[in-house]
Amino acid sequence: ITLGASAIVQKGLELDSDQRAEGRLSGGLFVGAQIGALPIGSGWPLAVEASYQDIARHKVTYKTAGGGRSELTASGSSTSLALKLDAPITERFGLYGKRGVARNKADGATPAGQPVSDIDGSRNGLLTAFGLQYRCDAPVTLRGELTNFGNSSAKSNAGGFSVGLAYRF
Repeated sequence: ITLGASAIVQKGLELDSDQRAEGRLSGGLFVGAQIGALPIGSGWPLAVEASYQDIARHKVTYKTAGGGRSELTASGSSTSLALKLDAPITERFGLYGKRGVARNKADGATPAGQPVSDIDGSRNGLLTAFGLQYRCDAPVTLRGELTNFGNSSAKSNAGGFSVGLAYRF
């Protein structure tokens, strides 16, 4: 289970310098299985993970062509399949990286009277993630992760950060 903030940003928008993409609290689920280790044998654990991440409705403040400001309201989701490689630092603490494919969906709208910002659509993206993990007790691990979901539509990208709990059985 994960909980974090994710955002969708239209490609080519000049974000307002005072405000960035403002992600909202959103949840996700992941399931995985260890499939081996790299290098082969007793190296770093290698796993495959499938996940779903909601990208809650949020606003992105950007500059308009006339020098004003407007807001893009966006939401979406990401479903992914990735390889995860753990890099243990101590018995309980470690780093990890994930690389895989994501099927992303984006929906967006601009206020009435503003130029239309069409980011609606679905797209396959290249998922890249890096994280920290701490093994609390034998079956429970706490994870913190930065994720780039890749293209969420032809005109947008998605990314976020999350904190999650993994239960190993």
